[in-house]
Amino acid sequence: MRSIKTNLFLAFIFLFAVAEAQVKQAPEKVFNAADRPKNLSDTALLELVQKQTFKYFWDFAHPVSGMARERSNIAYEYGNEVVTTGGTGFGVMSVVVAADRKWISRDTAARFLVKLVKFLAGADAYHGVFSHWMNGATGKTIPFSRKDDGADLVETSYLFEGLLCARQYFNGSTNVERELRNRINWLWSDIEWNWFTRDGRDVLYWHWSPNNGWAMDFPVHGFNECLIMYILAASGEHYPVGANVYHRGWAESNFFKNGKKFYNYTLPLGFDYGGPLFFSQYSFLGLNPKGLKDRYADYWEQNQNHTLINHAYCVDNPKAFKGYGENCWGLTASDTYFGYDAQSPTNDNGTISPTAALSAFPYTPEFSMKALKHFYYDLGDRIWGPFGFADGFSETHNWYAKTHLAIDQGPIVVMIEYRIAPADTERFRASQIMLDRAMAHPQIKFVSNTTVEEVLGVEEKEVKGLRLKNRLSSEEYTLPVSFMFLGIGHIPNAHAFKGILDLDEDGYILTRDNVFTTHEGKVIPGVYACGDIQDRRYRQAITAAGSGCMAALEVEKYLEEHGR
Repeated sequence: MRSIKTNLFLAFIFLFAVAEAQVKQAPEKVFNAADRPKNLSDTALLELVQKQTFKYFWDFAHPVSGMARERSNIAYEYGNEVVTTGGTGFGVMSVVVAADRKWISRDTAARFLVKLVKFLAGADAYHGVFSHWMNGATGKTIPFSRKDDGADLVETSYLFEGLLCARQYFNGSTNVERELRNRINWLWSDIEWNWFTRDGRDVLYWHWSPNNGWAMDFPVHGFNECLIMYILAASGEHYPVGANVYHRGWAESNFFKNGKKFYNYTLPLGFDYGGPLFFSQYSFLGLNPKGLKDRYADYWEQNQNHTLINHAYCVDNPKAFKGYGENCWGLTASDTYFGYDAQSPTNDNGTISPTAALSAFPYTPEFSMKALKHFYYDLGDRIWGPFGFADGFSETHNWYAKTHLAIDQGPIVVMIEYRIAPADTERFRASQIMLDRAMAHPQIKFVSNTTVEEVLGVEEKEVKGLRLKNRLSSEEYTLPVSFMFLGIGHIPNAHAFKGILDLDEDGYILTRDNVFTTHEGKVIPGVYACGDIQDRRYRQAITAAGSGCMAALEVEKYLEEHGR
């Protein structure tokens, strides 16, 4: 009897296990693009595209690390373990968007990111810099090429573009959010930006490897997608680079300045026609181009005109590719019918990349919306997938990708968010790190509720100090100032400079075109203007911070040249 009961019990266990296995093995519902919602409002369509694309970084994230997989298909013979550093940075920003829009809870998002940064703390790093690819389960470097088997400074910059935004967003007092901020700060402070000047040269190098040293030999000159690397390097916690690296490295190349017109749009910087659109997108997920100027360009003008040129080229369609037009445009790097390529007006193979137009929403909202509707409603049966739009398509070649890439999906989520809520989302920007650095500097003094009554040293044509007045107490005192005066205010407050510097009729300090140095008419060495005393157009705190980043580089260069 005991034997019969035992057998019956074992039979029950077996049958239950079989039934449970059958339930677990039941196939999931197959995604069918034809079932996508139709006749949506513009707002609903934008959020649907964002939310669907976010799934790439949430549902498809590596289960061990939370890092973003390089692509949705297995490639490069590395199996499904390869994750990407830069694409993860873009994915981190999409998690911030998801938490803010309540697709996931704030605490869930923070815990996910804590897991990710814990993984990074144990991953291979070289002078604080991560590799382009790594194994998502172990953190070990996966070579991008034979000699590219170590640090990748550009990809790491994209990663921290995202992490620094997360640090600013998750500012709560919970243990999880505090831990997240602390862990990001530890990783951030470890980056040895100055190591990548290769023994103190005036330029940043893209790669370094303990096995191959500087064999990749790739000094990064502009203008391209790497501006954020130079901005972050100048803002480094412990190992920053000086302004000389920016001016003599980034800004010196035979393809940096342009100034020519294409389709009647002036392009200040870069290659003819602007190059692929990711040049105006990757660095500006965390760096606000509005009001961002230096001696070389107005970066809003640069990015918007670059985008308008790309759009105009596709409408013109000089190679007569099928499908190109007002509603179907966008040339950038993506998968194509023969592999992978960086499409642009000067390298046009007939491939449209949806990420190009959709990640241009801040610059060309109307043109981008037309493209979005065409991609979704007209071409959706072929290019809409479980993680949003496919990476590319060529109607001429009747080819439609089935793949998604992290570095292409991430900008779609983030740039649409800036279009939907531009004022609110400025707090995600990485520009705050420049202010943090300034606040901690022992030689920088911040004063508030104060007006400038007199500039001292005018007769000697050299600024020696300022006579200040506290607007609350009426107390006056002198503040010694060496070489510069940096002023930011909600109104110009530049009356003390009347007769000394060139002001317009409303009291804004006139500066040279695209330069923070004062106007040619009356120049006192070492006087710089930025923020609202110089910028009448935008007058917002984030613009002041953004323009201040560039002005600070100008000031550093001036101080270096004068031995300070």
